[in-house]
This record gives sequence, structure tokens and C-alpha cells, in this order.
Amino acid sequence: MDGRKFALDAIICATGFDTSFRPFFPVIGPAGRDLRDDWANEPRSYLAVAAAGYPNYFKRCVHYAFDAVEKLRKQNIKCMSPSVSAVNEFQEHKDSLMEDLVWTSGCRSWYKNGHVDDKVWGPWPGSSLHFLELMSKPRWEDWMFEHFGTGNRFAYLGRGKTEREVKDGRDLAWYVSKPTLPSGLDSRGLCGS
Repeated sequence: MDGRKFALDAIICATGFDTSFRPFFPVIGPAGRDLRDDWANEPRSYLAVAAAGYPNYFKRCVHYAFDAVEKLRKQNIKCMSPSVSAVNEFQEHKDSLMEDLVWTSGCRSWYKNGHVDDKVWGPWPGSSLHFLELMSKPRWEDWMFEHFGTGNRFAYLGRGKTEREVKDGRDLAWYVSKPTLPSGLDSRGLCGS
């Protein structure tokens, strides 16, 4: 603005990214709906991780998904998706927090689906550490599960034996640990000579 010139290799303008996430391929849920259609105007998700009505579809956080896969595998679960009520309540919470953040100002933004005065849906409503801490412990109570087989959620318990018990050579007393004693004491708590 003052007429000075600067020698530059490149100028990067990073204010107009369109990072709204809609899959580039069909993601069809059990009800026959395509996630791309459901997210045409606003991507509604559970904690920016999964979508209601689309079992086993995870957006982000591979470790969170690994925890879910472990639960699916060990508990005879066919599929899982966040409940509609959990998604709706998260959206309500997020929307109420967004009202006081800078993204609500009167400017066109991908956070508002390219509009000036639209609802802010893009970013996580908190710090990165806040998000990572949340993702470290899944809230299974927010999920809907469909089980294989009989429909009894405890069928995965089988005949009352663990894998450890039926495989040869496994440690069957893994839960017993040898106590660590302070130096100079024997197992009876007496000082050695």
C-alpha cells in the first residue's frame, strides 16, 4: 500500500479452502439413502467422527475407529452407527458454542457453506487438545449396535471360556502380579540381615 516492493518466490492465499466434506463416491446406508445427499447442505455428524444411519462409517480419527473395530470383533456386533439423538444433541451443543466465535462474523466462508449469514458448521468447537482428549475414550452409550445371530447381545460370551483358556501354553494367571517390595524387606515385611 505504501509503494514498497518485495521480492517473493510465491504468495499463498489460504483463506478460501473448500474443505466441506462430502464423499466423492456413493455411501449408501441400510435405508438406501446416499450420504452425499444427506450432507448436501450441511455435514451433520457425531463428534466429527461418524454419521447417523451409516453403520461402520468413520470420518476421522483412526484410533477411535480401531477401538470400534475391536468392540465389533469381540462382542459379535455386525454394525454400529451413532444414534440420531446423539448427533442432534452434539449439533445443538456445537451450534450454541459457535454463536460466540469469530466464524459467525458477516463474511463469506466455507465454514458457512460459502454463505455470508449462514450457520457455522465447519470447525470443531474447541481446541485441538479438547478434541483429542474426547477421542481418547469412546462414548459407546451414544451408539446403536446391531448384533449377529440370535439377537441376544450376550451371545458373544459363548460357552464361558476365554481364548486364553482354550489355546495351549497361555498364561492363565496373568492377573496375578508379584508385589514389588521396598529394598531391605523380605516377603513378610521384615528387614533382612
